[in-house]
Amino acid sequence: ALPVAALIVERRCWWFCAKVHVLASVAAVAVMVWLACRASGFTFSGPFRLGLLLSDDGKQLMTGVNEVGAQLAFSAILAFVLYLRAQRRPAERFSLAWGLILSVACVLTASRGAFVAWLAGTGLLLVWGTRSLPTSKVRDLVVLGTLGLLAGLFVATSTGKIVGGTLYERMA
Repeated sequence: ALPVAALIVERRCWWFCAKVHVLASVAAVAVMVWLACRASGFTFSGPFRLGLLLSDDGKQLMTGVNEVGAQLAFSAILAFVLYLRAQRRPAERFSLAWGLILSVACVLTASRGAFVAWLAGTGLLLVWGTRSLPTSKVRDLVVLGTLGLLAGLFVATSTGKIVGGTLYERMA
């Protein structure tokens, strides 16, 4: 932690370190999905929780779902901050796709605390973080959110499975 802190403070590499953190989190999600697919034989017939990895004998829990969810919630909010910053500065570029991937992964962990933290952080950023953005950029965010909601509804109606259904069951 000390070398990274020194890099951030001395070299003012805060945004670079934040980008690396977000991209490493996306890579970690890809590895977790791959491990989950390998463990289940590429079928998710039952309830699915991302980040719930068991040992080969199935007796020992290898990861904590709540800790994974909290990390993904933090990374998703950080990705949204990076996206909003890039919208204010045309020279910088950062894709909102990374934040969307991390947000869906956070919901798939079915961690209630992580979901509430993600919802609060994203909500605050939507209310206060978009105030200085041009109307066209805010309109793009609304359109993207609506398309994401429609895609989730399409998946739910065509497959009969709700994205984040395990989280919904745990919240009820």
